[in-house]
Amino acid sequence: MSKIRIILIDAIGLSIVGVLLLGLSAVGAYSGLVGRQQGVNRSEYHSDLVPNLVKTVEGSASFEKSTLETVVNAGASAGQVSIDASRAPDDAATLQKFQAAQGQFSSALQRLP
Repeated sequence: MSKIRIILIDAIGLSIVGVLLLGLSAVGAYSGLVGRQQGVNRSEYHSDLVPNLVKTVEGSASFEKSTLETVVNAGASAGQVSIDASRAPDDAATLQKFQAAQGQFSSALQRLP
């Protein structure tokens, strides 16, 4: 091959590489602009989601609080009614009261996840 042909092939190769680099640079710049534009939209989207997330967490916290209060109150009322295990209860009312308190406590415990 002649020197002129080698130089011509090298010049064409460098031109192709240069065009490819320019094209990649243009694509990167365009992607950056699109990303910035979507970043603003994404930011607005996320800022709209925050109040919904806060409401969801508040609702969940309220449910957890009411469940805890129910369990604690049922446990306290079940603890107030006691029956001596060594002997049978004297009257049916005491036994029914004890069973009702145990039922409330059991029902409250079933609300726990």
